[in-house]
Amino acid sequence: MKAVHIDSGKVYRVDDIMSGQIKLTSAKTGARRTVSHEQFEKYFVLRDNEEVEVSDICTPKKETVEAKKRASEVLSELADENTAPAPKRTRTRKPKDPQPKDKPQEKVVESTVNLKKLCSDNGINPAKARRVLRKHEIPKPYEWSGTELERIIKLLK
Repeated sequence: MKAVHIDSGKVYRVDDIMSGQIKLTSAKTGARRTVSHEQFEKYFVLRDNEEVEVSDICTPKKETVEAKKRASEVLSELADENTAPAPKRTRTRKPKDPQPKDKPQEKVVESTVNLKKLCSDNGINPAKARRVLRKHEIPKPYEWSGTELERIIKLLK
């Protein structure tokens, strides 16, 4: 058996009729719904397994009919005007002033020495050197240059 909702026109399959409760399954989505017998009598029309004409059962709401009528009037007015679309606004930009490019400053490249090279040059065990650096809380990466390098060499010897 099929049940059709009076307002929406949705078609449901009647799965089970129990005392006071009717179980429905949507024919379109498969969603399940349970309604009371009172609600079923008020909002649904019961049909046999024949093809259901929704337009015979559903009576469109007054507001829906008025809205459709107004929409068709507006569309017909727009079609009657036949106005060309407004031209697109183009935006003209001012040309940018060429900014003088600064000459890149020459960087003084200081040679850095990492821990591995420092240990091999001075004959220090790298594991012991790392232990000393951790003890004195010297941050990683273990790479130094200039006066900092001299301080680390004194620390490790």
